[in-house]
Amino acid sequence: MLEALSQALRVPDLAFEPAPEPFLHPGRAARVSAAGAPVGWLGELHPLIAGEWDLDGGAAFELDLDALLAAVPAQLRYVDLISYQALRLDIAVAVDEDTRTSSPCAGGSSRRSRRSSGVSCVPSVIVAGATGFAGALAAQLLWRHPDFDLIAITGRSDLGKPLQEIYPRYRVPLRIEELEFEIHGDVAAAVVAYPHGASAPVVAALRARGVRVVDLSADFRLADRGVYEDWYGEHGSPSLLPEAVYGLPELHRDQIAAAGLVANPGCYPTGALLALAPLARAGLIADVVIDAKEGVSGAGRAPSERTHFSTAGENVFPYGVAAHRHTPEIEQELAGLGYDRPVSFTPHLMPFDQGELTSAYVTPTRGVATPELRELYERDYAGEPFVELAERPPGVRDVRDSNRCRIFTLADERTGKLLVFSAIDNLWKGAASQAIQNLNLMFGLDEGCGLR
Repeated sequence: MLEALSQALRVPDLAFEPAPEPFLHPGRAARVSAAGAPVGWLGELHPLIAGEWDLDGGAAFELDLDALLAAVPAQLRYVDLISYQALRLDIAVAVDEDTRTSSPCAGGSSRRSRRSSGVSCVPSVIVAGATGFAGALAAQLLWRHPDFDLIAITGRSDLGKPLQEIYPRYRVPLRIEELEFEIHGDVAAAVVAYPHGASAPVVAALRARGVRVVDLSADFRLADRGVYEDWYGEHGSPSLLPEAVYGLPELHRDQIAAAGLVANPGCYPTGALLALAPLARAGLIADVVIDAKEGVSGAGRAPSERTHFSTAGENVFPYGVAAHRHTPEIEQELAGLGYDRPVSFTPHLMPFDQGELTSAYVTPTRGVATPELRELYERDYAGEPFVELAERPPGVRDVRDSNRCRIFTLADERTGKLLVFSAIDNLWKGAASQAIQNLNLMFGLDEGCGLR
């Protein structure tokens, strides 16, 4: 049994050395070590001890789990709950409510013990690229998720460090590992949070193993390979483009639920598309100008001159003017809703951490008054769990650290324009929490599970 446990945990150099131990029969006891360090003992119970317990005989062992897991290359948390009824043996293990076990369930799942639900199988998941802002938040959301088992996090930097050391507020004790498909590919799902270009081959390798993937990069958002390569360069895995589903649940909920690969939307397209979808679907957009403002976290973890405090602090400036890579993503999805024309999109960097405000100025195809406009949005977003229609223009604080999008609409009678404002948290609804929303749908869960 200890050998089977060591194989499951990949314990290096498990060894047994004859040695006297308390409670055990002389000459029938051994000390257990892993990678040269002592981790416990095992052997046959001493007859006097067995007699005091009204036993004819029996084997016993004791393991220091902290010492055993310290010898394991990966940061794992296991507890064995298998019952060997054929041998009439009962093994009782006391664990806390969030302890995961090593016993595999069907379909790449793992077994979790919880006071509320007993022992049940839940999908196992990894986050690849957990050292970036979005990946780290995705790991935190999955770590506390009641119906997913986050078993590993990988990264291209900070190897060996616990995530909670890099991001103390997230309290995720798992250590950053180097991605190895032989080890990390035996899971039900993966959130891939690598930059564009680097993500495609990782996604391809995981999909080849049957892993369901939510990709946070731009590599699979654009259905047209030519459009992708015009904006991003050569595609690393174009054969997967036909199976990728654009992961905005408010537009593609049914397709996401049946998908093996979901391309998580960019932060700016999420805010812009939720602001404009009802108008595009109703054929009411003749022209649109999109002005978006976002905190510096949207630029990623890697420092740059643009995000340096002396540049970003007490400052506001546009960037990616007439050339931002999220533009074709917005155009693609609006075209699918009926508005097949170029859009004018300009983002601005703001001197705060996280949050995104989108202001859309629409020239309508006909006259529209405010009551009709608001009725349209109320009808289109009725029942949407994460879209809120506001009575006043929203601010980024209204939605911070949430998966919500807050929208305000108004018809400007003087100019005839339709004004639509949307606010999201760029790291949450614009990235990590939307990825969890998509995973929930892919596994038949309530899409708000772990997000409320």
